[in-house]
Amino acid sequence: MTRLAAEPRPSGARALTGQPTGILRIRVGEYRVIYQVDHTRVLVTIVHVAHRREVYRHL
Repeated sequence: MTRLAAEPRPSGARALTGQPTGILRIRVGEYRVIYQVDHTRVLVTIVHVAHRREVYRHL
């Protein structure tokens, strides 16, 4: 999570399809971190963290 503050779009970060602009996902082992980047306020908001099988069910 700390690394996202320094680099909000690391290699491997992907935009989520079917979601509002700025919602991204990144893989961390067996988990997915869903987050949003607000470049105007220089803010990264973690939306959801869950196992890769379950993370998309709650969006």
